[in-house]
Amino acid sequence: MRNTIRFLIALIVAGVFVTLFIKRLDKTESQTQEKMPTVITAGNEFTSLDINQLRGRYVLVNFWDSQNAVSRIATAEYDRWSRLHPAADLALVQVNTDSDKALWNEIVAHDDFDPATQFHLSLTKTKESRDYRPTDGHASYLLSPEGKIIARNPSVESLSRLVPSSSSLALNRK
Repeated sequence: MRNTIRFLIALIVAGVFVTLFIKRLDKTESQTQEKMPTVITAGNEFTSLDINQLRGRYVLVNFWDSQNAVSRIATAEYDRWSRLHPAADLALVQVNTDSDKALWNEIVAHDDFDPATQFHLSLTKTKESRDYRPTDGHASYLLSPEGKIIARNPSVESLSRLVPSSSSLALNRK
């Protein structure tokens, strides 16, 4: 009798966890269908980046700051992956949210990040950045060529699976 009761309780608890997990997956799936904002106002020798210019390619937008170790490590990994996969059909946009632009410049030089992919952003001055919710863990977003968010905080392994190389695109078009 005790074993039957324990089994029923375990079954109910497992059912509750499965239900909560499925609801979380549904919520994540709905988030991946969001559209990206069209402009990120930044300070890398221009006043804004028009994301529409990058349509037709995969775009990885990574928000990071020097005080968040996880986001800084992810920035280094994305930078390294981008350099190791130059034929990948990916535009890398790494947006730093430090309040001190001089510190950002120093870190970009010290960590040897590709300066062409690095942008400094003041979160208090731009609405577009809040559309991505970058303060929620300094998130990264992989955007499809159509401009939809298809992955949040993708690993470099998932980038290799999700982003085709330019050579494989050419083979698929023939």
